[in-house]
Amino acid sequence: MANMQAMQESLLKAADIIVTQRINELELDKTITAIVKKNLGQKNGKPVYQVYYSGGTFNAICQSADDVYLPNTSVYVLVPQGNFSNEKIIIGATKTVQNETQKQIVASESNSYAKLSNNLLISIKDNVYGLHS
Repeated sequence: MANMQAMQESLLKAADIIVTQRINELELDKTITAIVKKNLGQKNGKPVYQVYYSGGTFNAICQSADDVYLPNTSVYVLVPQGNFSNEKIIIGATKTVQNETQKQIVASESNSYAKLSNNLLISIKDNVYGLHS
């Protein structure tokens, strides 16, 4: 009986190792919270912003040419496959702002995403999943 239990434990431990390794190898989109530093103009008709995250800055584009974010606005940024060398996309502001134009932007973007949990957003129109850190 003890030998059977030891075999079960070994099998379960091996399965756990395999599953953990496969999860770590997944290339999932990641959603982060960043701070807009400045507007850098446009790329292919879409606004590009320099944003600050975790001690550094990088560029991120907006989904819509109508999106406007002021410096120091907190935004959600999608990092495709969790790879920061990919083009990053601003998907919306993290909180309601006082400016009426920005309120409209937040409302339009929030209609595109549903919050599944504190750490997970889902794109309603594109089925893009992202984790928020």
